Amino acid sequence: EDLLHECRAGESTLAGARDSSNPDRSARRAIRTVRVLTLRIRRPEFTDDDTRCLIEISQTFANGKTRSRMRPLSEKLAAGERWRDCVARAVREELGSTARDGHPLEIDIIDRTYVHAVSERESTSYPGLTSRFDLHRVDAVVRGLPHTDEFDSIEHTARGDLRARWAFMPFVWPDEDIGPG
Repeated sequence: EDLLHECRAGESTLAGARDSSNPDRSARRAIRTVRVLTLRIRRPEFTDDDTRCLIEISQTFANGKTRSRMRPLSEKLAAGERWRDCVARAVREELGSTARDGHPLEIDIIDRTYVHAVSERESTSYPGLTSRFDLHRVDAVVRGLPHTDEFDSIEHTARGDLRARWAFMPFVWPDEDIGPG
């Protein structure tokens, strides 16, 4: 059901590909392709050498189920969406409820931190399904977030409210494989 919703929303696509591991040359397998933005959010007062950024600690779904995240903000790009446009949408959707005094959050992308890569592996969300991740990773400074080191946000989704717990904590991008984000 989640995969169907993801495909209908334009967040991923499914395609057939030749299965090189199968001796039958006509054998095909499904590959899910998803474009992902991972954003390391920094506060304006953090210096360039400071590794603290905003980490999503956990999510609580409308049905009460909670899952641990321990990663920077990550968002699937919509069909045809540019990664720069996704930065603004991701911050607005995931963190907009935290804006102080009702003012919109201000975002400054740190262009020199941008990295693009493609990674292919079995999906953790859909075991047995190979996923190709078109990955965009970048740092940004966001002004207007709460002044505390930990806070909660509420994202209104079609499936109900998604509550997230966030904290500013040390995080360094891995050098070898930027992973699925």
